Amino acid sequence: MTGFAIQSPASQSQLDTLAAAVPQYVGDTRDNPTTYEALFAAFPPSAALRGRIAKVTNYGGSYDQTMRCDYESVSNAYYWRPTGTPRSSQDVVVNANMTLDPIITGDIVRLTGTIGLGITRTVTLSTTRGYPGDMKTIKNDLSSLLGGLNILGLGLGSGIASLIGATTTYQCRWNGSALEWVRLT
Repeated sequence: MTGFAIQSPASQSQLDTLAAAVPQYVGDTRDNPTTYEALFAAFPPSAALRGRIAKVTNYGGSYDQTMRCDYESVSNAYYWRPTGTPRSSQDVVVNANMTLDPIITGDIVRLTGTIGLGITRTVTLSTTRGYPGDMKTIKNDLSSLLGGLNILGLGLGSGIASLIGATTTYQCRWNGSALEWVRLT
């Protein structure tokens, strides 16, 4: 017989070690991607899932993304985070106060719409389902801003006013006791 080799115990052990090092999908998400809501409900990040991966269909609102369960030693916690460098963008109409979730909302958020005279809208950056290193870029593309627009989030103090045309980048970091957002630009 040619092209066939019987594995010795030493090489089978090496194969087993290699197989253990290859990320494994949780559930059947490889062939049947899930939503991030279902992923977090069925598979909360934990030590048992460290290194496992899952495909979600609605990252940033509508993008397919592979997520990996990782451990972050500084915060001593487990997180689902996207693999690679996701750069999903999303247009969001600011017609009420709103919260931007790290997984639900795109990495680049373009705020659109109008804010009338005497009205102040608040956009809050949530840390729920966030992870250290997550970044959000917010571009204020409102067609009219006669009132006020403030960006809030744990770590941002009393809020950051945003003017038409402004682009601001924020990063999610561990502050020693909780995740918080830090303004980079």
